[in-house]
Amino acid sequence: MFDFFKSDKSNDEAEEAAEERLQSEVDIAEEDASSEASQVVLDSGENLPSDKVCDLVDYVVSGIIDHPEELQLEVTDTPGATLIEIRANKEDFGKIIGKQGNTIKSLRVLARALGSRLGLMVDIQVLDE
Repeated sequence: MFDFFKSDKSNDEAEEAAEERLQSEVDIAEEDASSEASQVVLDSGENLPSDKVCDLVDYVVSGIIDHPEELQLEVTDTPGATLIEIRANKEDFGKIIGKQGNTIKSLRVLARALGSRLGLMVDIQVLDE
């Protein structure tokens, strides 16, 4: 009925498999970090995965703020990661952040989910400049 109560052996096997997967991910990350391509050089016409994430953020934020014409998104790409900085009218900050930060948290979840599908780590910051 409840398989997880039956034996510690399957639990030990699961822990070993998880450790092996973690070690392989660490090995891959170390290989990527040691590769020669530590900087990304972009062509002006090249489509990047971060463009899709930025488009999603732009679409969602533009729909909830009062002054979408003043919305500015600045995207900073590094190998495997993207930072999206949001600048908007000061009157719109409350709508972007939401009650107790729920709106920006939800936006981060959406962006990270899409980024995960595209192989990116994504972070979003709201700047009040």
